[in-house]
Amino acid sequence: MSKPGGRPEKGPEKKIMNETMQGECPKCGVTEIIWRERVLLEGSLENYHVMHTEVDDYYECKTCKNNWKEFSYL
Repeated sequence: MSKPGGRPEKGPEKKIMNETMQGECPKCGVTEIIWRERVLLEGSLENYHVMHTEVDDYYECKTCKNNWKEFSYL
């Protein structure tokens, strides 16, 4: 959606991760997953250590291609 004056609204701050990590797929139980991205809900990704920060982390299973997100506080 655009703001008055034709400027598009700024979306949430995202950090693309694309890192393979150890975790567990909730669908198939495989322990090697891909951490796709971190989306800032509240706070700051740069200053998370000094302020309340909430994020959604998005993951993908390397085996079954299941995608899911997990909420966390930093």
